[in-house]
Amino acid sequence: MVKDGLSKLGYPVKLYDIYASPVTEAATAPSANVDKNITAQAVIDKYIAAIGGKEALGKITSMSADIAMNVSGQSLGGVMKNAAPNKSMMQLSMGGMTVMKRVFNGKTGYQEQMGQKKELGADEIAAAGDTKGLFPQLYYNTDGFKLSALAIEKVNGEDAYKIVVTKPSGKTETEYYAAKTGLLLKQEGKIKAGGQELEQTMEFGNYTPVGGIQLPGSMTQSIMGGRF
Repeated sequence: MVKDGLSKLGYPVKLYDIYASPVTEAATAPSANVDKNITAQAVIDKYIAAIGGKEALGKITSMSADIAMNVSGQSLGGVMKNAAPNKSMMQLSMGGMTVMKRVFNGKTGYQEQMGQKKELGADEIAAAGDTKGLFPQLYYNTDGFKLSALAIEKVNGEDAYKIVVTKPSGKTETEYYAAKTGLLLKQEGKIKAGGQELEQTMEFGNYTPVGGIQLPGSMTQSIMGGRF
């Protein structure tokens, strides 16, 4: 780790979270009673059970969610729709006007922003194709996916198992699951925007029963430190 290397050289090391807020080393250290022998797949299985179980999740064929965002003081609303296995549509509006729309029909798609429409490129289609169903974790034990050996870290003060997921396209994503409840707390990955590759973090909370399963009632997105 970078921190360990700097400490050995005698440099003072200060710790900060992704929002540049200072944290203490004790606050980031996992609890002693966390199971360190659990496998990555067992963590995923615990998550699936925590949100309703494989059978219940397999019965769901579509989902829709309303979106409310605040970006630099501007309020945006929208809708996100998904249909099995991997069709999706997301639309954001401000003041009654569509500012962004992204559609993927399972094979091809497009993104429209401020009136400019662009077909999804090969890399974007491959990344969208990594999603094999409405609940991706159901497919993590199938061909093309690879789970890293897990680590244990704190997420907002809660012990969490950290797993790096390598997807069929080769794209990787880091996921954090609560050691106590099994619920997904955070995802980290990269997205492409304006020709640049940006770091993206999604945090999940306020899990609520919906139609017999547990879904996050809130999601906080951070791109290069900006929160939405």
